[in-house]
Amino acid sequence: MVFKGLSDALSADTERWESTLARDIRHDGSVTDSFVRYIGQMADRTPFKLSTCNEVFGETDFAEACRSIKRAGWDGIEIAPFTLMKDATRLPVSRRHEVRDIVLSEGLEFVGLHWL
Repeated sequence: MVFKGLSDALSADTERWESTLARDIRHDGSVTDSFVRYIGQMADRTPFKLSTCNEVFGETDFAEACRSIKRAGWDGIEIAPFTLMKDATRLPVSRRHEVRDIVLSEGLEFVGLHWL
């Protein structure tokens, strides 16, 4: 009944979640530290490994977004390629290696690409 436990945890927090979203996600798409802490609390209550997309951090530096994700207790990162470069097919190999190294150095797992 792992799914039921997760469902119950999320349902119990629906009202809090909605007020958190309204308060803590900025117009530019970045999030406040209180949002990061709240997500961390949610992560502590589930038996699953959790990941999030770097897109939720808006214009935040990629390395800082990774630090925030890990600090919040998340396990992995999904990368929206357009956040790294408008035409991600032109992202230099050196930058791809840098992104990989940042993800690994922050102790995160790469879980996939978003918005392909």
